[in-house]
Amino acid sequence: MGINLLDVHTVNDLSSTAQPEWIPIKVTVDSGACETVMPLSMCEAIPVEPSPQSQRGTDYEVANGETIPNLGERRCVVMTENALGPKLMNFQVCDVHKPLLSVSKVNEMGYRCILEKEGGYFQDLQTNECIPLHREGNLYVLKAWVKASGFPRQG
Repeated sequence: MGINLLDVHTVNDLSSTAQPEWIPIKVTVDSGACETVMPLSMCEAIPVEPSPQSQRGTDYEVANGETIPNLGERRCVVMTENALGPKLMNFQVCDVHKPLLSVSKVNEMGYRCILEKEGGYFQDLQTNECIPLHREGNLYVLKAWVKASGFPRQG
């Protein structure tokens, strides 16, 4: 599934899923989020890299009206339930309490978002891959596993 959806690509090396270094995470699905974000304290083994947003000095407005700076991004290798393979997800890093998944970014990457009474799913409009979303109280969450070492740098 494509999570940030600035650059979500299927990772070709499926053998990487056999390695024991996967961290379970829950990402709250947020229809009001302009970016997919995670706190600095999450997935600390993965380096924070400069992102176009952090280099521009982007700030995000949070629910209480305050602004928080973009600190860069973490490029994560992620597996989800029912995934055809691992994906690359870019999370913008900022002072949030939990990771948030931007529905608009998911839609921009070619996924349909369906939210229903008991849960929902993201459906890849090209492959029909369906990634389940779980309802926890009034929130929808994506259950995923992040490879602790992150995504190897290209080049």
